[in-house]
Amino acid sequence: MKFLGNLLRFLAVLLLVLVVFALPLTLFGRSLGKVAFSPETIKAVLAKHFWNHDSAATAAEQLVDSAMLDSTAQWEPVEQFLLAGLSNLDHQQWLQLFALVAPQDVLAQTLDNLVNGFYAWLDNESVYPDLTVDTRAWKANASLNAVPVLELVLSTMPECTVDQLAQYAAGGDILNAAQIPLCRPPEPFYGLLLSSGSVVIPVQIQALPDNLNLTWRMNATPEAMLQLKTQLRRTRAILQWSWLPILLLFLIVIPLGARSIPGIFGWAGVPLLLSGGLTMLGSLLLYLSADTFVTTFSVGIPNQGLLGVFDPIRAAFTAGVGLLVRPLVSQGLIQLVLGGGALGAAFILGRMLKPKTPSAAYAQPWEAGPPTYYEDTDPYRQP
Repeated sequence: MKFLGNLLRFLAVLLLVLVVFALPLTLFGRSLGKVAFSPETIKAVLAKHFWNHDSAATAAEQLVDSAMLDSTAQWEPVEQFLLAGLSNLDHQQWLQLFALVAPQDVLAQTLDNLVNGFYAWLDNESVYPDLTVDTRAWKANASLNAVPVLELVLSTMPECTVDQLAQYAAGGDILNAAQIPLCRPPEPFYGLLLSSGSVVIPVQIQALPDNLNLTWRMNATPEAMLQLKTQLRRTRAILQWSWLPILLLFLIVIPLGARSIPGIFGWAGVPLLLSGGLTMLGSLLLYLSADTFVTTFSVGIPNQGLLGVFDPIRAAFTAGVGLLVRPLVSQGLIQLVLGGGALGAAFILGRMLKPKTPSAAYAQPWEAGPPTYYEDTDPYRQP
């Protein structure tokens, strides 16, 4: 029996070592799952770092520059005219343009629809997620602000030369001409150009589709999408519940090693203290190394290669790490408090349940001593 008890204790120690290292990892997975599979959290991070006018302006600058350098593209005269003007916009002017075309409420509604459509797909039986962008609000704002946008584009263009001005003087609808001079004409041609733009541009905008289905741009087969959904569901379940078997193992192992009530608290306190310490240490290291990790990972990738959004990516990653670390710190503190409390309870119970031994003064048995005689000094005592 003694051999079996020692064997169980040794097995309990090995399993508790596993618990000490596995519990912080599963708690990290639980925090990661809460961040990655929370639509509201994802929308907040995207809206702050990507889905805003600043990030859109940075990306649009890179896209327009790339389009201007594409010698194989065939552009309509109006498109070529707008591209030439957009290529001259600086960052602040891009911000003004997006404020006219896509107000913040329109951006927020589009992001809300896309993110909700993706996460709803994880819990339904559809093959493809509903990633449809309703462009009607975008088109309405662009049509309504066609003249201010055209004025902004024209303000960046150089003044027309004599030859370019002759094309305006030739008359006709300049925006429907075979070639539009890439310059800013003087009055009265400037006013005529704005008047023509207020008609032509909204017509072209309204010809665009009312819905843009991003799902079909994924070029994925139904089998691949269903496999992706299964993997995401499995990952979500593992991240959410992987800590529970570790906790059950912890509760089962304690009685294998403990031999008394104080021992139960002692065997529970030490692993909790160690696991809590590892959780706190891992959280601190994760927070301090977040920026270094992104910088190291992006070595060799130019900022232009990421459409100029490397800084938002780094900021979003750092913000995501912060969302992970905060609950981990709380969970580490809870483990430290519970572990310290368990060790304190083990110490107190051990003192209370310790068998009492008799004091040294009363350790020897009592024996009767020799009789004591006193001299009789009473003179009146009768013999």
